[in-house]
Amino acid sequence: MRKLLLLIILMLTLTARANEKVYLHLDQTAYFLGEKIWFCAYVNDTRTNAPTTLSRVLYVELVAPEGEVVERRVCKIEQGRASGCIELRESLLSGLFEIRAYTRYMMNWRYGENYYWRVIPIFNAVTEGHYEVRNILKRDYFKAKKSKRERKMREASERETSERISQLKVAADNIKPLTLTVDSVPTDLQPNQTVRLCFHGEPNTTFSLSIADAESHIPTNHNGNITSDLTRNHHWAFSEHLSNRYPAPDYVARPEQGITLRGKIITKDQLAEEKAQVKGVPSWPFTVEADIDGETILTTDTTDSTGMFQIQFGDMSGTNHVLLYCPSTQKDARAFLLDKWFSPWHRAYTEEEKHLLDIPHQEPQKDIDTLSSMDKNLPELDVKGKKRYRTWTELKRSALRINLLEELEWQMDNYSEMAWGYLKQKDACGLTFGVWGASFGVYVKDHYLFPELPMRQVMLDGPYLGDTVVPTHKAITDWYIPASELLSYKEVVVRTDWPICEEYNYGRYPPRISNQKTPNETTLTTTGMFNFKNEKYPSIVICYVPYAEGEQRHINIIPHNRHTFVHGYSVFPKFNEKQPYRRTLYWNPSVTTDANGDATVEFQNNATCREIVISAEGIMADGRPVLFGL
Repeated sequence: MRKLLLLIILMLTLTARANEKVYLHLDQTAYFLGEKIWFCAYVNDTRTNAPTTLSRVLYVELVAPEGEVVERRVCKIEQGRASGCIELRESLLSGLFEIRAYTRYMMNWRYGENYYWRVIPIFNAVTEGHYEVRNILKRDYFKAKKSKRERKMREASERETSERISQLKVAADNIKPLTLTVDSVPTDLQPNQTVRLCFHGEPNTTFSLSIADAESHIPTNHNGNITSDLTRNHHWAFSEHLSNRYPAPDYVARPEQGITLRGKIITKDQLAEEKAQVKGVPSWPFTVEADIDGETILTTDTTDSTGMFQIQFGDMSGTNHVLLYCPSTQKDARAFLLDKWFSPWHRAYTEEEKHLLDIPHQEPQKDIDTLSSMDKNLPELDVKGKKRYRTWTELKRSALRINLLEELEWQMDNYSEMAWGYLKQKDACGLTFGVWGASFGVYVKDHYLFPELPMRQVMLDGPYLGDTVVPTHKAITDWYIPASELLSYKEVVVRTDWPICEEYNYGRYPPRISNQKTPNETTLTTTGMFNFKNEKYPSIVICYVPYAEGEQRHINIIPHNRHTFVHGYSVFPKFNEKQPYRRTLYWNPSVTTDANGDATVEFQNNATCREIVISAEGIMADGRPVLFGL
């Protein structure tokens, strides 16, 4: 207890403002497409190392190797714990993915990786339990570029905090984990056998528990656990010091005690070039009309002295539509600028992370020449002497499904040109995936880190039938789409697979562009926007999915009215213990010992398992980690 008190004192002297740190306990070390990642999160206060009392909302994201977020979960934190799962749909494709977790409050410390992250291999799907077949795609990894100033800034901060962090390490190393034991572990299980295990620890100890098939368990070079990655984690100290020395211009987000929506009300004169420098209109009234679980809630509020607001929705689940509106005139228009885009910026993988385990890479798909001989509908390739033009660049990218309203919102909230167009009711607040010209940036292409390759935009004539089906179209465009023309579409699906790229090739559907001038007054030609010259196939196809008949439509074309979606807590399925070939035999994020320190669990074996692997982790109320000590 004396050593724990010393740690608390050291943390209090390091920073006057509480921070948080997170750890994820996963049910497996690696996964196959079609499985679920089951996780239990532990969120601690950095000053006391005890479970946090600050935030009640945790964000867990799955990040593709190229850098884009492909899945996001919102979890409720109770007593410093949260749990859930991420389903690995096959259209994500295999590769080395990153799973990360953070609270909104942690994003105030913008420097360093002040959040939890871990790189996990995800293999191709297998059938009938043949987990010995481990094929994985070798994909491009995001390459972060750091400026010379940023490198020097980080090096200086590391020198300044080294002594303090050394003191923290000494104190934290003296905190010994509570070791769980088990009576006996069976070594020769029978198919579908009922197994009972009795764990022993201290009374009233809660921990998460994974029991897996040893034969299909995949060892990696990841050696972290809740002791090293949470109790003895000091990334937060360096990040806090750096952020305090170089504070962000934006305002500090308070810990979320429930689902919240933050933002500002702005005018044209208050719209600066950088989002963080935009000043709001102080003490301006506005109304909130929220549709939560089928019930309409109407409230009024005003911005604070800085023109900002924070709406507290408390506990709610699912995706809920919210309409914000405020008094405005045509001469002096008002508009909403929302602060709902706070996911950490992408970080580059280390060389160690890129070589998590020695696994064979899947053979690349056949090149376009081989495919042409197999498909009579493909046009002939251009040949000039012995040089063959590159007619299609294969991208191994996860299929993305994007809410169209939110994508337009992201552009308005992150680019001053789009916000200005929205404020002035110009059609400049439309959607583009390509490069417009030097003055307009790259927008969605930049948002999702797509390379400079030919793209097509396809307006579908019906519902989207899945990532393995080539959809039929109503129209095709290779140019910018104004917001007013997107009224009948609700979702955008981005795909890079060969069947859809071949279907919408430029030979079958010649490039369709506009002759109007771009914002910088340069005329677009067929070789300007996507470089159609010598191109036969797009490498990226963007599908616009229409609303179903009778479905309510939302789009932002009136500046003082803002439609948005607020994402509540994610709804998770129960763990299925009856799948015959499952690798995780038992998963429970909340096992608690009784007054004697005992906890008994019971589960049914799968059809093939003979030996099991046990993983159990937790945190005591006083901050001590809990580990299984087999």
